[in-house]
Amino acid sequence: MNFYNVGAVIKQLLIFGAALLAIGCASVGELAKIADVREPAVSLAETRLNNLTFEGAEFLLLLDIQNPNPLPIKLAGFDYSLNVDGKTITHGKQTSGININAQGSSQVKFPVGIKFADLVSLTKSIGNRDSLPLKIDSNIQVNLPILGMRSIPMSYENQLPIPKPTSVAITSLAVDKLNLNSAAVKVELEVNNPNAFGIDLSRLNYDLAVNGKAWAKSSVNNVAKIPGKGKSRFSIPINLDFATMGTTIYKSLTGSTPLQYQLKGNMILDTALPLLKNVQLPIDQAGSIKAR
Repeated sequence: MNFYNVGAVIKQLLIFGAALLAIGCASVGELAKIADVREPAVSLAETRLNNLTFEGAEFLLLLDIQNPNPLPIKLAGFDYSLNVDGKTITHGKQTSGININAQGSSQVKFPVGIKFADLVSLTKSIGNRDSLPLKIDSNIQVNLPILGMRSIPMSYENQLPIPKPTSVAITSLAVDKLNLNSAAVKVELEVNNPNAFGIDLSRLNYDLAVNGKAWAKSSVNNVAKIPGKGKSRFSIPINLDFATMGTTIYKSLTGSTPLQYQLKGNMILDTALPLLKNVQLPIDQAGSIKAR
């Protein structure tokens, strides 16, 4: 339980009373100055990208509000506008009704969502750009002793990354070992990163089917580091048991007809960008490949 500084509160009340008796005709501003009523300090404690997909993004801003007064104040709410590339994308208002203790602090979560489709309609050159300037303007509404409702401005600026699809494709299928009962194959995959920033492919969850039959379903950790505008290749070893999977796989591996594959799953990506961490992207790739 939080306790107020009783001595400070009594002192404040005495100052208020003395101020009212001494200068009954003084303005609210003068009384606030005499009573040492100050506006709270508002700062941005943390900002992160909560969610990023190829359809849009959601930012979460964490505001830290410090009350320097010996009396509690109330955070009534805030309004905001979100601007990308100098154009207003969205705006809104939220009411919170949070009480902030005397000489205490409180944190407020401030979520803001963006749809890339809205950006396309406003910025025609988005397809050629890797990021766009982002600005969030907000006014924090607080109810102060004597002064009443006050509006405190807050602004945040950063670059909004515009992610481009990271593609995965099978480039080769090598048969390392083959007999009438089983086969050991090595599937080589290539990841193409069209973005300006590097990508750390920390995890790959995959489900591979070839010629309509399930070949493998597993995960690989610490897969590859792909530079910006670059590519990277890695291999996945797979053991095939003809007794459980059928002898048609043997014929597929030894024949001349290309194999039809379907690769599904997802990738877990990290980047050097502070707002783009632990992003999950889906994989759904189909194609043909010859065994060698």
